[in-house]
Amino acid sequence: MKIFAYIMTVLGIVATFGLGVYAMGETVTVKGLLILLVVMIPLLFGLWVLSRTKEKKSIAVMSTVLILLSLAGMAMLYDAFSLHPDAQSGLVFFVLPVYQFPVILIATAAVFFRERKK
Repeated sequence: MKIFAYIMTVLGIVATFGLGVYAMGETVTVKGLLILLVVMIPLLFGLWVLSRTKEKKSIAVMSTVLILLSLAGMAMLYDAFSLHPDAQSGLVFFVLPVYQFPVILIATAAVFFRERKK
């Protein structure tokens, strides 16, 4: 399950980066790339936590959270840029980390306390 979580999360990061560059159009700027980095930080942090996790149940929790967040993020991006494109579609890049950060932090706390028990 850990490898599948790695694959899905990396796919989510690549999709976020690809759609972000697509949304920038012909003018890819450093500011735009920094915003994309901020959007990808929750998933990168989740990958780091998953790589440090040793216990089976903790791996299952973190893998499930990362897979669900990656799928939800890709669905949100697909919806904003393919199904309902409009002038506010770019705001999805500011909304993604707002719901991903708390979920990743809660899952990290659960994994931390579970790993600490042993």
